[in-house]
Amino acid sequence: MIGGVMRDKNGRWILGYNQFLGSCSILEVELWGILNSLVIALDRGFDSLIFLSDNLEAVQAIQVSYSRVLNSALVRRIRQLLAKPMQWSIYHVSREDNKEIDELTRMTIDKKKEACNYLECPQYELGHNLK
Repeated sequence: MIGGVMRDKNGRWILGYNQFLGSCSILEVELWGILNSLVIALDRGFDSLIFLSDNLEAVQAIQVSYSRVLNSALVRRIRQLLAKPMQWSIYHVSREDNKEIDELTRMTIDKKKEACNYLECPQYELGHNLK
C-alpha cells in the first residue's frame, strides 16, 4: 500500500491519496509513492515540489548519481520526470515525522480499488485529523 499527502507552502492540505499495490519490497513501495506523488503534482501543474520520505535508500537512489538501484525502472522514471523544468528537493525524515502518510496508507480498505484521493484531510480512527 502506498500513500501521499500534498500541502501548499503554508502547510495547508491540498490532496491526499492511498492505493493498494500488491506484493512489493519496502523500497519499491516508497519509490512508487514518490512516483505517484510526482505524477499527480505534474498533472496539477505544480512547479515546485518537496518530497519527504522515511526511506533513506529511496532518497539516496534519487539524489545520488550512482546507486545500487540505479537500474530500477522506477528510479529512472522518477529522474526522467524530475528533469522537467521545476524546482524540487527530497529529504529523509524520521519514521515519526512520516506518521501522516502511514495513517493515510492504512486507510486503504478495499485492496482491489484504484487510488483513492482525499480533497480534505480525512478523519482517522484515532479520532483526530492529521493537520
